[in-house]
Amino acid sequence: MKQNYSDFQIRAMEKVKQLWHMYIVNPEPARLEHAFKTMPENLLMIGTGRHEFYKNLNEFLTGMSSDQIEARDIQFEFQDEWYDALKISDDICVVFGSIWVREKVMPGKAVLVDMEGSRFTIVCRDLGEQVEICSIHHSMPYLDQGETSITRNPWPHLQMKRLKRTKSWSAG
Repeated sequence: MKQNYSDFQIRAMEKVKQLWHMYIVNPEPARLEHAFKTMPENLLMIGTGRHEFYKNLNEFLTGMSSDQIEARDIQFEFQDEWYDALKISDDICVVFGSIWVREKVMPGKAVLVDMEGSRFTIVCRDLGEQVEICSIHHSMPYLDQGETSITRNPWPHLQMKRLKRTKSWSAG
């Protein structure tokens, strides 16, 4: 079924896509910094990590700076991405979707960062000529979480099965 998007929803999806591309590929750090500084002071950003809970723009910029320093030697490339938008009101929508990025292959590097299944929801407000990003939620599934898995982590269950099996072997 083909979705009929409003002009605002199309602009919001394009703004979110541009933001992800600036953040992930980041050929121009000054442009990225400018884009983030134009966000509202009461921006809410929630990520996967326990520490990634920023209740205002200043907290987010501080956290983002640390993340950028930590990842400064990593170059990513997009493998796949999709975007959709849900109208909340005439001037508010939620852009949601998924991005899959992987670290570029570099000679001599044995382990690469692969962020398949990354998902997001971003609340956007229509300001006429501009789209304002109000809230960002971005998360990664657990590595051991299957496509249809409803439990967060099957490892404790698997470890118990292994322990029982080991005990039965040592008893026999």
